[in-house]
Amino acid sequence: EHRVLARATKAMSVSCWSGMGRLVGGRRAAGTGEANGSGPEGQELNLSARGAPQSVQLDGDLKRLLVLLPEDAGIGAQLRAFWGTFAALELQPLLEGRSWSRDDWFTLNKVRKHCLSATYPFGLALELLLQGRLWRDVPAKDAPRADQWNAVLAVQRVLGPLQEEVLMVPVQRGVDFLGREIADRRERYLTQARAFQLLMATLWRAEERWSKQASMRQAELAEACVEEVQMLLAMQHMVPSEW
Repeated sequence: EHRVLARATKAMSVSCWSGMGRLVGGRRAAGTGEANGSGPEGQELNLSARGAPQSVQLDGDLKRLLVLLPEDAGIGAQLRAFWGTFAALELQPLLEGRSWSRDDWFTLNKVRKHCLSATYPFGLALELLLQGRLWRDVPAKDAPRADQWNAVLAVQRVLGPLQEEVLMVPVQRGVDFLGREIADRRERYLTQARAFQLLMATLWRAEERWSKQASMRQAELAEACVEEVQMLLAMQHMVPSEW
């Protein structure tokens, strides 16, 4: 599994994957509570039965977003913790009578960049599940099943296991159960990765827009901050429910 992931990552030449090395790092993602429900810096999180926070209050502390949504989102369980925390953030109170500062704007810019970095593993998953000879239309008997299975396992390492694993059943003559298993898992991972493609596109549009903005007056700054929070609120609805 590790060898397949390494070969696939090395083979990719798309520039946006240049930061993938940092994503595979061992640092534990902030925002993941221990079994006792402790969050970053000892703060308590309201956890659901499966460990994902149901709601995360900011209490007006915008900089806490940088702790909850770190620059290094990791992969697997860490990546799921990042997006689970993101989806649980209570952002609406930020739009209620806040006096925005330039420091707030810089913080929101960093949050956007952190979220953008956390979409890159899904692009890698799409590369592994769509590109190359593995997925060409060939007769079932000629399909490179072992390589396909290894690619699916590599994606499982990047995105984490599926919530409800499909159990393998005893092999029967004439039935390609491994092929069915590969197709099922591949399709489910593709569905997840494509959902995050929309998130990536949303973030890139904002990144390109604001990178061209040299300076802003106070009224423009406040409007930009509000638009940024509204974008984050919209993105929360794009995160798949299983995340």
